[in-house]
Amino acid sequence: MDSIWVLAVCILAPMAVGMANSYATRKSIRNWYPTISKPPWTPPNWLFAPVWTVLYIMMGTAMWLVLGSEAPTETITLAFGLWVLQLGLNALWSPAFFGRRDPPSALKILFVMDIAIIANIWVFWTVSVTSALLMLPYLAWGLFATALNIRVVQLNDWPEASRIS
Repeated sequence: MDSIWVLAVCILAPMAVGMANSYATRKSIRNWYPTISKPPWTPPNWLFAPVWTVLYIMMGTAMWLVLGSEAPTETITLAFGLWVLQLGLNALWSPAFFGRRDPPSALKILFVMDIAIIANIWVFWTVSVTSALLMLPYLAWGLFATALNIRVVQLNDWPEASRIS
């Protein structure tokens, strides 16, 4: 497969997750999300789509760099598996938070996703420093989302909030 097609697939995969997530969130963003308590540092709703678009492009480009490297096949396979894992966890968060309106369960997904992203970056680093660096903004956004999700759980007095305080 030509390199440009591999790049396109690597970028389209996370973009497809983003599209599915936006579909899962659309109704709740309008009807439910405005009714729950959020911390004052919650970003405006319009910011999420452009941020995620950039992050998905960076994630796809990072994977493409790894796939095009001359690293051992086992390392590339591990890097790809971790990339798919964190992307799969990313795909689970929005349906949990917005679809099921279950921030405590969504928070558990985020904790595991953050660990998967860190592991992904670690393995990417051994293959391509550039690919690892491309994943750092995603990690930062994931950690920010985790902090935001924690505060939402706490502010809305879900049962898990007492264990997070």
